[in-house]
Amino acid sequence: VEGCTDSLYLEYDSSANVDDGSCVTLIVEGCTDSLYLEYDASANVDDGSCVTLIVEGCIDPLACNYNEFTNLDNNTLCIYLDVNSPCDYCSGETDGTGFVVDCDTDNDGLCNVDDLCPNDPSNDADGDGICDDVDPCPGDPINDPDGDGVCDVDEVYGCTDGTACNYNELATEEDDTCIYAVGCDYCSGETDGTGVVLDGDVDNDGVCDFNEIYGCDEIDACNYDSDVTENDGSCEYPEDLYPDQLYDSDGDGVLDTSSVDCDGECLSDVDGDGVCDELDNCPNIFNPDQEDEDDPGGAGDACDGISLVENEYLQLDVFPNPATSILHVDYVSNSLENIEIVLFNSIGQSVFNQIYVPGDNLNIEIDVSSFPVGIYQLKLISLDADINRLVIVN
Repeated sequence: VEGCTDSLYLEYDSSANVDDGSCVTLIVEGCTDSLYLEYDASANVDDGSCVTLIVEGCIDPLACNYNEFTNLDNNTLCIYLDVNSPCDYCSGETDGTGFVVDCDTDNDGLCNVDDLCPNDPSNDADGDGICDDVDPCPGDPINDPDGDGVCDVDEVYGCTDGTACNYNELATEEDDTCIYAVGCDYCSGETDGTGVVLDGDVDNDGVCDFNEIYGCDEIDACNYDSDVTENDGSCEYPEDLYPDQLYDSDGDGVLDTSSVDCDGECLSDVDGDGVCDELDNCPNIFNPDQEDEDDPGGAGDACDGISLVENEYLQLDVFPNPATSILHVDYVSNSLENIEIVLFNSIGQSVFNQIYVPGDNLNIEIDVSSFPVGIYQLKLISLDADINRLVIVN
């Protein structure tokens, strides 16, 4: 059997009886485990000499992680105190587990043992005895005595009631200044604390302004409205509506009393001639033409009921009535006198005035589209006659 027949070589074959030259590697006995101090890198046959496990570490007693059990020095692992941190010290272990104890946690230059606030470099800025790192109000020595979560220094005083007129949505602290609207009054609407109470009954009549009904509340006026709560100066009286039916009741030379009611009807017309008694020269004799022999155009002086203009022909038609845009005035007469057409509003103001040259007939158009809605008096004036017509514009 060929093989390595030399037992000093690793290739040794005990069954070989013929050496074939294969013996190459001499046997070197020793510790083949590199984790032990006895380790022999040249050994290729472990002889059981591995006894002492390697303990690598810092063997410098001045280092905080000094290991007295180290049998293999590695000073690159050593941890030392920082000369710039005089408060620090070593924890004291000597088995390699030691470490640097930080005794200036907040790095403010004060050792923890001397630092009232070891976790806060600014310590207690407001001097309230509470370290800033745990102080809910580090800039406020009073802190938050009312416990509302807002530091006193940050409190905004004002009215915090949302129903108050001066409610301040930014206020954090109630200052008892809230004002409220009652009755007709109401709030102005601001929510920054500047709101005020607004008067909702300016005239103090007990009716809120938004419930007021404006109009005429004078019971003797022609346009009296029982629902009205506030007089707006629009009341109209017969004196306003029928200025041509006024007479001087007190003898002061001023025509200021009406002889007709709100409908233009005479308050008194005993003879039924259509001429109100106050204006009738003969109130007991039917003489609608009010014949006047001594002063044409003045008050009548003849009570015989015969007109001086019996031979004259005159016709006046006004339409449509009520009118909304164009008011037509048709005038037919055999008179040669000029005529004047005047339109008065309800307060006696002239809103239209025009003089026309006579003819067999006149067809006049008056644009009333821009006139306020109301009652008007159209008056035709000539030397022969004065004629009135009630006109409604709507």
